[in-house]
Amino acid sequence: MSVDQTSDNEQNTSPEESHRPLQTRHTLAEMDQKLLHLEQLLDQRTAELKITNSRLLKGFSEKNILEEELLRLKKLESVGVLAGGIAHDFNNLLTAISGNVSLAKMYLSANDKAYSFLEKVEHVSIRASDLTRQLVALSREGDPIKRPAVIDDLIKKAALFSLSGSNVRCEFTVSPALPPVLCDEGQIRQVIHNMVLNARDAMTGGGLVTISATNTDVIGSQGLLLPEGDYVAITITDRGVGIPEQTMLRIFEPYFTTKETCNQKKLGLGLSICYSIIQSHGGHITVRSKPGEGTTFIIYLPVAKSKKTTGRSSVDVPPTGSARVLIMDDEDAVRTIAVEMLQHMGCEVESAGDGTEAIGLFKKALQTGAPFDVVILDLTVAGGMGGEETIKKLVEIDPKVKAIVSSGYSNVRVMSDYGSFGFSGVLAKPFNIFDLGKSVFSLKNAGV
Repeated sequence: MSVDQTSDNEQNTSPEESHRPLQTRHTLAEMDQKLLHLEQLLDQRTAELKITNSRLLKGFSEKNILEEELLRLKKLESVGVLAGGIAHDFNNLLTAISGNVSLAKMYLSANDKAYSFLEKVEHVSIRASDLTRQLVALSREGDPIKRPAVIDDLIKKAALFSLSGSNVRCEFTVSPALPPVLCDEGQIRQVIHNMVLNARDAMTGGGLVTISATNTDVIGSQGLLLPEGDYVAITITDRGVGIPEQTMLRIFEPYFTTKETCNQKKLGLGLSICYSIIQSHGGHITVRSKPGEGTTFIIYLPVAKSKKTTGRSSVDVPPTGSARVLIMDDEDAVRTIAVEMLQHMGCEVESAGDGTEAIGLFKKALQTGAPFDVVILDLTVAGGMGGEETIKKLVEIDPKVKAIVSSGYSNVRVMSDYGSFGFSGVLAKPFNIFDLGKSVFSLKNAGV
């Protein structure tokens, strides 16, 4: 009976009901395909999000780097305002010292005992002058006095001088035909000196510093505050103790130091001065380091558009000759020794304490038919007319005037671009009889 009932039930099953298992299998297959498609979309979207996240993280990292760079610049600017004023006054004093010493040596023979004492004073003055250059480098109000120069020899000499007497040696790799860079050679020499000293101090037990200089192209930002173009990259690597990550964020700050000995050599200004100098040259400094693995600094300097480089005489001999010179300086000590040095070289000299007095003497000389061959104008005059305003008046009186701008603050734009202001030459303080003589007689004899 039961068998018959089962048979009757099977016979009574509708066609739709007999196809349900097949439809279920089709539905499950479709769901599997949809799930697979969704998984694929999810994987694709996850990959896209990872890429986007990576780009965002890179963007945030570069933004943080730029913000840190801008903060460093602001700190340097505040220190630079004070440093520039100190350097100006200090260079005036050094001009008086250097001038008197160099002139006094002219009256002595090299065998005189006093001559050797004067040479020691002269060497100390040079060291003091280096200090003022570091102070001036902290000021961001103007540009260094830049000229096209090939710096491969400069790098080697500055590095070897910094390591003399130490247990650290240096290896150089300089690309052949290194292009000239537009730079103030004295300031770049100071950068190399400070950077190599920093590398030496990181290896108290001795070691090796490697320095390379190559031509490189900067394309895109590359995380650098640099426009695209050709640069010379100077890489300085030590194998010292390295720099912790939290310290690297502060190494270019003024007065920041990890050195315990707070003497004159370790006031924490070395790297901040380097940073400021390279920034004022339109370049950049990067650093990478790990504790225990050493440190690498890379200095980027823009390649000079003009390939004509400057040269210097290997022998310093004060020239002599006839020239009528007018010198204007508000510092009595500077004005007095400048007159003495010029007269010693055979010049006829008149002096003024400010621009107004200088203009009066200049007019009088023209009226009497005895014009000045060369005029030297101090750029900054306390409470009076300075060199920049004075030269405008002199050019109006005589467009052919030959004038030299002089200042103890060599980073102002007038000193680096003097021609645009009407000057024909530049004389940075401190100067001695050799520097003064070269500036005066080269301009007097020039056909400009």
